[in-house]
Amino acid sequence: MPRLLPLAVTLALLPAACAAPAPKTALSSSDDGLLFRASRVFDGRTAEEIGWDEAVRRLARADAVFLGENHLDRLTHDTELALLRALSDARGGRIALAMEMFERDVQPALDAYLRGASSEAEFLQSARPWPNYRTDYRPMVEFARANGIPVIASNLPAALRRTLGRGGQEALDALAPDQRAMVPDRLIENPPEYWLRVEQATLGHGALGMGGSDDRLFDGQNLWDNTMSDSVARALREDPRRLVVHVNGGFHSAYWQGTVWQLSERVPSARILTVAIEPTSDLAGARPEGYAPESDLLVLVEARARSSDSGVRAVNVAREHRWRLQTPPHFDAPLPLLVWFCDDGQTAEDALRLWKPELGSEAAILAMEPSFPYLGEDGILAGRWYFPGSAPAGGGLAAAALARALEEALIPGLRLDASRVVLGGEGAGATMAILAARSLREQSFTTLAFAPRAQDEFGFVALPDSLPSDRPERVLRLWAEAAAIDGWRPYAEQDPSLRLQTTLAAWPASLIETEELQSGAVREALGLAPSSRHAAAEQVLAAAPTAPRARFAARVLARRVRAEDVATAPSLEIRAADFADGTRLPLSSGAFGGTTILVLPDDTEEEEIAAWQRLEEPDVLQARSRFHRLRIAFGDDEHSARAVIERLRAENAQRRDFMLVPAVFCAEPAELRALRESLGLLANELRLEFLPGLGERIPLTP
Repeated sequence: MPRLLPLAVTLALLPAACAAPAPKTALSSSDDGLLFRASRVFDGRTAEEIGWDEAVRRLARADAVFLGENHLDRLTHDTELALLRALSDARGGRIALAMEMFERDVQPALDAYLRGASSEAEFLQSARPWPNYRTDYRPMVEFARANGIPVIASNLPAALRRTLGRGGQEALDALAPDQRAMVPDRLIENPPEYWLRVEQATLGHGALGMGGSDDRLFDGQNLWDNTMSDSVARALREDPRRLVVHVNGGFHSAYWQGTVWQLSERVPSARILTVAIEPTSDLAGARPEGYAPESDLLVLVEARARSSDSGVRAVNVAREHRWRLQTPPHFDAPLPLLVWFCDDGQTAEDALRLWKPELGSEAAILAMEPSFPYLGEDGILAGRWYFPGSAPAGGGLAAAALARALEEALIPGLRLDASRVVLGGEGAGATMAILAARSLREQSFTTLAFAPRAQDEFGFVALPDSLPSDRPERVLRLWAEAAAIDGWRPYAEQDPSLRLQTTLAAWPASLIETEELQSGAVREALGLAPSSRHAAAEQVLAAAPTAPRARFAARVLARRVRAEDVATAPSLEIRAADFADGTRLPLSSGAFGGTTILVLPDDTEEEEIAAWQRLEEPDVLQARSRFHRLRIAFGDDEHSARAVIERLRAENAQRRDFMLVPAVFCAEPAELRALRESLGLLANELRLEFLPGLGERIPLTP
């Protein structure tokens, strides 16, 4: 499938000023126009809009160019690659690429890969690439490799940054020679105006541990800027005629501060230019006027897609649509892909917990979250695909988001098999899968819809007058609940006109039967061997509570039991002994840590309460992360959740991130609602999360 923006762009450019030849022609690829329609370039100091040719002409005359980026914006990275190619052309290949994304100690691994002395797999294993390397930074490295361009690992190793941040000059003096070589010979403290900007950016986040004025020389931010600027300075000294292009987070080069200011201190004669690349959802209306200048050039790019952030990706189609992509750590042949539309009230993380045990390393999973998030009365953030009367509109939005997500997922670097894509979903997610099967134009896939909803709204979906000639034939297998199956028949009869071959079947009532049917259908569609029945997993399903959320937790647990081939079904009772090491306890998702409060049931025995309290000291969550803590709550007195929160806030008023989790298999929504209400007005001062229970996290014994 072609990329949304095939940016194998060579921008037209003037060669290096030192050679002073005539300009080249403007554009060299028919694809260049796509980038230009999705971006605008401004003089960062005057806010005057300029053309790409003029932008590259200016940059090509510099000694060092800093590209300040949003690390997760997809079109930003396409723009960086285009600029790298353009500047390489302009300077006759005398160029170097320096990257914040690699640390100095991996330079040998980087060099070996660039000269062809190691494989990409060996390089990736040694170089500690960022999680979004394959999608965002690999194209630049591969361009450099193909064209003999050096790539400089400019960052200070994280372990050294922590050591020096804690120990200062004494730690620096104690470094071994090989470690000392990683640190700049000269450390320079950033000026006060920079630290003011740092403090404004981190206001209220005491957990960052920003140093005071006496120790900012060894502050992590300062060490970061020193090392990156020193790396560029070394490259300039090695070859003064070479242009060094440095890719970094925008904060490090904004307002000509940070790394840029540090470089000007190290090489005062260097001509340094900065580029700020910023995504915008309103490219046509965006204007830089009225803002303090922050860069020599400002490039605004259309906000189309966001790369992986802790596994979450997003595409912008009228709004942001969140999705996750799960692939095994290592695999050889291209993998089939299951695209799963979550049901209303579920998240992409829920979908991965459901399908990862089932598919393991045999397939990749792309989970699409419902488009419209909302905070439920029980305090749990959920989502829905559509509102009553708007299923077709919601389906159109979901289909457009899916098309763009597939374009992001099926790029060559991720090595997924575009010929083996299966769309699936249950409930409202199944409804979205059907609408996508009917409406998407180019993609080829099989669709599996399990117990879809909103059947009556399909009558408002107009059939097209004609279909594109390249529309592929598709298969839709639909399982409807007994009372609804006849209502789906008229739509199934329409589907051949959409080149959609639809089959109808009954959706079983038994949880054991639905699990067996769904697992078998998905595996068959992906081309995988069927799973065998598993007695212990079926025992878990047979014991499942009837509430929807609890049934889902039981399904996740049952799939884990089958995947790990557990001989005896685990008890659904939640006990402290099973969570004593803390690894299965959830962490607050606060940006800078937080507190997990386990709320014990009223009938918990004293001995069991004591067992839970022993997990607080030593704190099993702080053993995993110094910015997280665990507290146990019970009853309605000084041990209640409210009392626990009030004590923590009395110690530090900045503590606002709390996750409340009943220590049960799965609590009912009414129980969670009552728990939130017990906090009273205090809840309005906090950033609260709620999880319904620990059932999906029960440890298993093979």
